[in-house]
Amino acid sequence: MSVITDFATPQLLPLSEPSRPTQPPRIPERRSRIAFTTVAAQPQSTAPPPTRSNRSTTAEQQQWIATSHFFPAAWPRSHARSARSDTHQPLPARSRPFAALPIDPQQAKAEEKRQRESDFAVWKQHIGSKERSGATIQELREQGAARNHASRLEQARRDNEEQLWACVQRIVPSEPSHDASAGQEGYTLIVSHANGLHKELWEPALSHIVQTLSLPAADGAEGDGRQRRTGSPVRIDEIWSFDCTHSGEAASVNRDRLGDVVSWFDHPRDVMQFLDHFLPPPPSSSSSMSGVQRWHPTMLPRTDGRAHAQKRKFILLGHSFGGTTMATLAECRPDSFAGLVLVDPAMPDDEARASKVTFDPEAVPLARGAVARRDAFGSASEVRGYCESKPYFGAWDAKVLNLHLRFGIRPMSVALERAVTVDDLEDDERKRQAVTWSNPKWLEADAFAQTWMSLYTLTSLEAGRRTRAWTCHLSMRGGKTSLVKQIPGVPCVPLDGNHLVVQEEPRKIGEAVARVILEKATGAGDEAKLLSTVAKPRL
Repeated sequence: MSVITDFATPQLLPLSEPSRPTQPPRIPERRSRIAFTTVAAQPQSTAPPPTRSNRSTTAEQQQWIATSHFFPAAWPRSHARSARSDTHQPLPARSRPFAALPIDPQQAKAEEKRQRESDFAVWKQHIGSKERSGATIQELREQGAARNHASRLEQARRDNEEQLWACVQRIVPSEPSHDASAGQEGYTLIVSHANGLHKELWEPALSHIVQTLSLPAADGAEGDGRQRRTGSPVRIDEIWSFDCTHSGEAASVNRDRLGDVVSWFDHPRDVMQFLDHFLPPPPSSSSSMSGVQRWHPTMLPRTDGRAHAQKRKFILLGHSFGGTTMATLAECRPDSFAGLVLVDPAMPDDEARASKVTFDPEAVPLARGAVARRDAFGSASEVRGYCESKPYFGAWDAKVLNLHLRFGIRPMSVALERAVTVDDLEDDERKRQAVTWSNPKWLEADAFAQTWMSLYTLTSLEAGRRTRAWTCHLSMRGGKTSLVKQIPGVPCVPLDGNHLVVQEEPRKIGEAVARVILEKATGAGDEAKLLSTVAKPRL
């Protein structure tokens, strides 16, 4: 059984390109849609006192539009078994063909048990012996050292490793405003989700972040004692929210390319790939016409991303797995980001580390839970019934669950050219197409089993933090007790709620994140002030 006790800041594998040309996947054009609508109160400092018929502020609605985009993920992957190649053809990362459960409840229960046992047998075959698991861990460790990068690049070229595709969601206001006289500082959010989930589930929380930052703030008092209202000093110009390659729309597109090992070093590399080589120009320079938004194609063209990045101020925002990977990105690119917000990041606490964490995938409860989850259904409506019957999903906010049922499942027998997720299907076809989760549960389980990789980032943070980004850690009091509750040198704001706060209480976490951004970005608050204001956001 493998045990790791020493960690250092990872040196991520350099970005390269496959030796043979890669054709983009043939998929339906991704349609734009309204992600959310915010209401901004416009200050009118010269208006008379408010009455029932004469308010001192007016409301202006702003639609925020979501579009999905694809680009080549970081190549090669950090581990040789993270993508298919001439020498690695993994077990199919997909569910069995759908078979209806018996009508009799007892027989149905017995059949579900039989299927779970069958899945555990497949998983055990996938992870192999404990010796093989230990070897995988050692290989993952070695890719965190620069001395091993040349041999890994050579291996990937020799084996013709597949090119995976990354997916990012852009959310922007339909009519951007960059009024210099407003005295606002504009920011771009880079967002990452928890393992087993996908980018769209952030949308309700993001709406509350934007909404809270859109509200005017009190600024002293007028002569008659009334509070004077001024615009918020912070503005969100643009949001880029990422799927990791084995999640959401990205997982659906990569279904025949994925390997069977997940390295926590690769998602930060995918975001680097985007920022360096596929980041479009910022909204403020994308059109000569003020207030007109430019829309980008589904397949992003290669750009001088680093030059475009210089014109933006980035704030990284990540939840659980996404929190850890965003922290890794910040540590490996210490001068690139203005801020970092960690929402209950998946990092082991002191007690777990003191016991010398062992790495047997079958001993990881979350990994076993992923494998045990049913993943074949007769229709999208059957998935809804399944989710509504489970306490896990029952705790979710209704808007979040609806997004999961649109973008978190895909048809099992419809060609990728026709549908990436069930949202691409017409209503009548959704009712008769067998579906599965977009995220292969085998890779969700493997990512949980590799949580130990977060110790590299945690050790780096504890050693003095290389990143120059201001950082805040939002820790859920009701979250997993095995997660770190305090990172030395990083302000920690405890919040009431569970680990899946983004899914269960999007308003609470959205308002909390907005307050952190406002206080940190303006330098107007300290940790004590954050503790008092985040718990009860001023609206």
